[in-house]
Amino acid sequence: MKKELTVTYLRCEYKVNPLGIDTVNPRLGWIIECANPNQKGEKQTAYQVMVSSTKEKLDNNIADLWNCGKVVSDQSNQVEYAGKTLISKIECWWKVRIWGVNDNVTEWSKEAMWTMGMLYKKDWKAQWVGYDEWERREAEKDKLEFVAGEDKWIWYPMDKTEGEKGIGSYFFRKNFAIKKIEDTSSAEIIITADERFKLYINGKKIEQSDNYIFSWTRPKQIDISSYLQEGKNALAVECINTYLEKPGLAAKLILTNRNGEKEIIRTDDDWEASNRLHKDWVDPDLETSKWLNAKIVALMGDKPWRIPKTGLSLPPPPYIRKNFRIKKKIKAAYVYVSSLGLYKLYINGQSVSDDRFTPGWTDYNKRVYYNTYDVKRYLNFNDSNCIGIILADGWYAGYIGWEKGREYYGKNPRAFLQLEIDYEDGTTGSICTDKTWKASYGPIIEADLLMGETYDSKKEREFLGWNNSHFDDKNWGKIEISKEIN
Repeated sequence: MKKELTVTYLRCEYKVNPLGIDTVNPRLGWIIECANPNQKGEKQTAYQVMVSSTKEKLDNNIADLWNCGKVVSDQSNQVEYAGKTLISKIECWWKVRIWGVNDNVTEWSKEAMWTMGMLYKKDWKAQWVGYDEWERREAEKDKLEFVAGEDKWIWYPMDKTEGEKGIGSYFFRKNFAIKKIEDTSSAEIIITADERFKLYINGKKIEQSDNYIFSWTRPKQIDISSYLQEGKNALAVECINTYLEKPGLAAKLILTNRNGEKEIIRTDDDWEASNRLHKDWVDPDLETSKWLNAKIVALMGDKPWRIPKTGLSLPPPPYIRKNFRIKKKIKAAYVYVSSLGLYKLYINGQSVSDDRFTPGWTDYNKRVYYNTYDVKRYLNFNDSNCIGIILADGWYAGYIGWEKGREYYGKNPRAFLQLEIDYEDGTTGSICTDKTWKASYGPIIEADLLMGETYDSKKEREFLGWNNSHFDDKNWGKIEISKEIN
């Protein structure tokens, strides 16, 4: 056959030159192109596939993995590999030729390749690593928190007002008395509202929620002792709701006397509520006969809110790194990397891929994906090298779905990496995540798929070159090792 037919666009498991294939009988496919667009009736009548363990062998037609011979068939997709049993991490180079209707054979296609992934549990040497120092620091802070089942969400009783939609401003009050102001050693309140709030104490505005979506997830903790007075006091809250969703207000005031005794004032149905603005509504002496009792709409921890946390409710993404040295010439180098959460991988300061949100969303209760990258070009021979990873909560531990909650699958993100190097002298080596890695927190202080990212540029100088081998990490912390994940 003259070069009227050619074989192009070779694919393995529907991908061009894929890395890390995890099936031992991958499916192959190709496209047939005809040089003469006016030629009719031409088609594939047979094919031959060669698969070799190196490009050099394939170029010399040495099919040490599979040579199917001439197979009479017009199949050009989902042709299942049926050669020698494939093992983990090997390269597979392949090409195809076909026969047309006149039994004339084409030239061999251009070569294509795939690599095998880690097929068996015994192939993995890496450990799941992370960094939980932020969690320990937060636990040491003296924070006021909401308690599941004890604290309550309230709202205006909309069922008692005809045509009430729940959109707009609603007003809430709670009076309380202090006998002797000098006996009160502290007074702290934690407060949040879905969608937003403004807090007044005895007629003075002292706080409001942040102006962004889901601001209810970050309650405000405020010391209000300087705003209190002897005798009658008034907590007054204006809540603003602009969505046709379930609104709510949650607050808890703790008054502590000099003997350490505490009085707790929680949002409940003893609070007063109104759907319209009253004159002097923030004053302690307001006459409230036309106000209604608030309605408890949920216990703390119930859907759709779960439990909002004070302070920085989004943990900072860990930065983790490892220095190592390569003393031999490299033949091939592939890195196998996964995470519980999302990761960004660097080698010697360079991002190894343009991929985003790796390794992707999965049901972490059933499976965890990993990615494979060819990283030979990033490594330094006879010199120091550095692997750096930024971890983020992602779908694993961050906000997900419409229930407005975090930690759906797990609490702490983890990384899992194994770098496999084949040297020109026939030996191999590996670099794995383990206890020798180091960790810290960098300029990215918050990262969440729904809440967005917060970046502290003041930390840039301190972290300049953090993913290069010359960086001084003596002040970085020890890595956390997690239990094996099946």
